[in-house]
Amino acid sequence: MQPHFQNLRKKKIVLIGPPGAGKGTQAVRISELLQIPHISTGNMLREFVKTSEPPGAHLKSCLESGRLVPDETIVEIVNQRLSQEDCREGFVLDGFPRTLPQAEMLDLILKHKHTELDCCLSFSIDFEEVVKRIYHRSQCELRSDDTVEIAQERMRQFDRLTAPLLEYYREQGKILEVSSIGSVDEVFTEIADLLGNRQQPTFNTPKPSHSQKLSKC
Repeated sequence: MQPHFQNLRKKKIVLIGPPGAGKGTQAVRISELLQIPHISTGNMLREFVKTSEPPGAHLKSCLESGRLVPDETIVEIVNQRLSQEDCREGFVLDGFPRTLPQAEMLDLILKHKHTELDCCLSFSIDFEEVVKRIYHRSQCELRSDDTVEIAQERMRQFDRLTAPLLEYYREQGKILEVSSIGSVDEVFTEIADLLGNRQQPTFNTPKPSHSQKLSKC
């Protein structure tokens, strides 16, 4: 059952969090709640690499190794998708941006469309829970890019690249913190509460990195 809020409106949202944090699951629910498209860059890239052309093969290599797709490629894909009519009033963007330069490019894309991002949902989760979720997902979906080793590489990338990205959005006052610990329904209720404009203060206090948590495992 979805929470109901009288002051919910369509928004332009990005989701940021480590692999296995449940972003994709929650993005689908946010999409249904706000009646905005769910844009999964991961899904778009996986569809793209099904081609036998060299660009597809290169992207497949990036996905299977946990490396980031080149900025020029992912930015072009995102820009094309955001140019479609269904994104005019809002969207939930899952998988982009992942770095500060990508966030700056997203702002430029939206500026050219005479709009801007409304908020960034930042998902937090312990590494032990990530491993459990990644393993479960790999068994259910048979995804070749879902292994513990690839998850570890993505966590290292996340720590290294995402800290300045989160600070960028925090300075804009657009960060909304989401705890991924709990059931899918519990996490979604928290998100709906935040999107219903029940204000949550944000602080600049540094948080332990995921790599620090990883070293304790």
